[in-house]
Amino acid sequence: MWPTLSAVIPTRNRPHLLRGALLSLLRQTYPAFEAVVAEDGDGEGLGVVEALGDPRLRGVWS
Repeated sequence: MWPTLSAVIPTRNRPHLLRGALLSLLRQTYPAFEAVVAEDGDGEGLGVVEALGDPRLRGVWS
């Protein structure tokens, strides 16, 4: 299934806030989404995405 909703989340050096935002997104009842996290810091945001392990989440360097 292709996502019908895409969210782009920019982040820089705030992994705790990013984790909370992504967990909130994952709790939603609408399953057809993707979230692209655009990391502009030291890479902690990419670690958060990887740790959550959901294929709908993707991290990229910006």
